[in-house]
Order: sequence, then structure tokens, then C-alpha cells
Amino acid sequence: MPPAAVLPASRRLRNGLAGALAAAACNVALAQDAVRGAQLYLQLPGAASCVSCHGPDPSQGRNNLLRAADQPSALQRALGTVGVMGYLKPLLADADVADLAAYLGAVAAAASPAAPAVLWPVTIEFGGVALGAVSPVHTLSLRNVSGTSLALGAPQLAGVGAAGLLLDTDCAATLPAGAECRVRLRAQPAAAGPAAAAVVVTGITPRPWVVPLSYAGRSEPLGVLAVEPPDAVLDFGRTPVGASTVRSVRIVNRGTAEAALGVTALTGPGRDAFRFAAAQGAATPACGTGTLLAPGAACTATLSFASGAAGRFDAYLQWRGDATQPGGLLLAGEAEAAAPPAAPSATGAPAEAAPGDGGGAGCAAAPPARGQRLDPTLSVAAAIALLCLMSRGAVTRLSRRFHGAFTEPAYRPVASAVPGMPAALPFPSSRKDLPDEQAR
Repeated sequence: MPPAAVLPASRRLRNGLAGALAAAACNVALAQDAVRGAQLYLQLPGAASCVSCHGPDPSQGRNNLLRAADQPSALQRALGTVGVMGYLKPLLADADVADLAAYLGAVAAAASPAAPAVLWPVTIEFGGVALGAVSPVHTLSLRNVSGTSLALGAPQLAGVGAAGLLLDTDCAATLPAGAECRVRLRAQPAAAGPAAAAVVVTGITPRPWVVPLSYAGRSEPLGVLAVEPPDAVLDFGRTPVGASTVRSVRIVNRGTAEAALGVTALTGPGRDAFRFAAAQGAATPACGTGTLLAPGAACTATLSFASGAAGRFDAYLQWRGDATQPGGLLLAGEAEAAAPPAAPSATGAPAEAAPGDGGGAGCAAAPPARGQRLDPTLSVAAAIALLCLMSRGAVTRLSRRFHGAFTEPAYRPVASAVPGMPAALPFPSSRKDLPDEQAR
């Protein structure tokens, strides 16, 4: 058989480029609805959810999730090759896959270190909400981390479930550098069944930022979870770097049916500084995944704050489950560096002693610093005092001699090393060698 024809290099290059462009065009053509993709992330067809495997914060990229950002083909490959995802393949159309990839692309852009702002949490799940009732408030926080002001579009609700949601915000058209604003959300379903929507924030980057929301209208008896105390922020205050501060809150079931606690999640820019901790001395059991709370029952959620670096840290604690979920809890803590040691005096002179220092009733003098000269007057005075002490015994002896009979004192020979001098020189010994009449 004749050998297979070999295509010229230029033609192979053209074919390769054509294939790559076709694939790129396919990705771009289908990746058009990030808002719909956000809703699919929380509520897939067949009552499934991406949160089950990838968590409520897709920006963390659990299980290589962000490899599919703006890449529908990567997501299709995962559906075909990852065993636990295989059941989703017949449930998701190509348009669904493209929309999910578009949403993940928006998540990756917002999570980039180069992004001029941070927005958290990344998803919100209200759980089941009784028809006509209003859920607790869940809060989105937006902070400008760039050095300049940001022009913002008004945060808006979008998606098929937007009619069952309430939005309130203090975000203005301009967000100054370092400033923060919030979006408060509640669910108020008018129809039974699951629903999903999204909050869309424009102006931060050319690409809109999207936060998916989900809830379910319920007509049967329902557990309703709430945080006590009902403060919007759990503040850990100021904590030294390397130390730890612990705070606790109670979760109580105020509904008419038993409630099971679902998975908890910490999100936000400072989430790594917060940890779940063991409850100490709590009157109620610890809250954990799967904890069952009867109507009126409560459990205690305990968290600790610690950081190895100074600064302010913020995070958001949220729950998910079938009951009405408590409003997410904002966490705040500040780590302070230890105060530096006092700097020495510029002149090198010792600090002036305070009255009473050194136990001298205010009269104690500090020792001279190294290299500092003593006052010559003090030196002369010290020498005179020393001579006085040395001569005190001799003066006493002389005075006694004048008052009593003189007798030749005892002597102790002292060898002489001077030529021509006697071998022994008379030199008075100690007082104990004197005659008794002289010693008295």
C-alpha cells in the first residue's frame, strides 16, 4: 500500500488553528448567561446541587471546580470521566453546561487577587420558608480594596425566583477607597416549591459580579432557626497576635417542626482567622452537622479567632438545610501586634530615678553609666572617709596611752630586705599583743 499522504506543514497549521478557533467560538457562543448558571449552581435539575460536592463558596475551587471557568468543554469532560458526576450528564443540556462555565468564570474573576473589591458571601441559601412568611435577613458585604473610588451600578435581583425576594442596600453610586457597603436580602415566597435567583452587581469590573440565591416555599409545618443573641455581627474585639479569643452564639428552633442543622460554612476575606471550637461550659449541646433541634430547643456554636499577623479580619458564617436558615452571622476580629520595647535615651544617660525608687525614700542615686566620670569632689571625700576609718583604731590607742601609765609595747619582728638595716624592725602587732594596761 502506498504510504499515507503527509499534509504540508502550512496546511496542518491552518487546520489546527481552525479547530482551536471553532472550539473557542463554541465556548463563547454558549457562555452567555452567568445569572442562569449561578442559579444552576444551587439548584440543578432533579433536585441536585453543585454545593454538595463543591461547597457553598465556589471561589475556593474545591475539587478543581474553577478549571471549568469559562470552559464548557472542561466541564463536559468532567461529566464524562468523573464517576460521581456521571449522573448529571443526561440532566444537563449543552446550554446548561455553558451557563455554569460562565458563572464560574465570573466567580474566578471576582476572586482574583487583582480584583479591586471583595464581595462575600459567594452564595446564599435561605432554606425552606413558609408561604407568606419572611425569612431572617442575610447580608452581602462589598469592600473596595483598591486605592481609588469605584463607580457602582445599583445591586439588582435577577432570575426566575426574583419575585420572592426582598432587597435593601446602602451601596451608593460611588464606593470610596477602603469603604464598605452592604446588601440585605430576605425571602418571601408566594408559591410552593424551590426557586432560585441572583444578585447582580455591575461597575466593579467590566464583567458583572453574580451571587446566586435559593429558597423553597413551604406550606407544611416547618423548623425556623434563629441566632441568639440576634446581633448582626459577632465581634471578637482586639486580640494580640498569636493569641486566641473565643465567642459563642446559640441557635434556637422557633418553628413548629423539628429542624436538622445542615453544613456550616465560613466565607469572606478573613475566613482563615476563624475556626469552630469546642464549647466550654455551655448549657446547651454543641451545634454540628446533623444536629436535630425540636421546637424550642437550642444548641451552642462556638468559634475562635486567632491570627499570626496584625490586621482586621472579617468573615461570614452561614448554614444550609431544609429548615428556615438563620441569617448569616458576620464575624469580625482585630489582631494587634505587641508593643515594641521602649527605645533608649538619645544621650545614653540613665533615666532620672523617681522619688522613692530603690527603697531609699527618694534619696537613692542611680549608679553612673559606663564611661561616665565620677565627680572629683566625691572621690576626695571618699578617700578622706577611708583614711578616717583606718586611723580610728590608732587614735583610740593613743588616747588610752595618755590616760594610763606608759609601758613599752610588744613588738613583732619584721624581716628587712634593705641592706644595712637591722634584720628585724620593731612594728607594733595587733591590739591583742599589747600589755593589759595599754589594752584597757
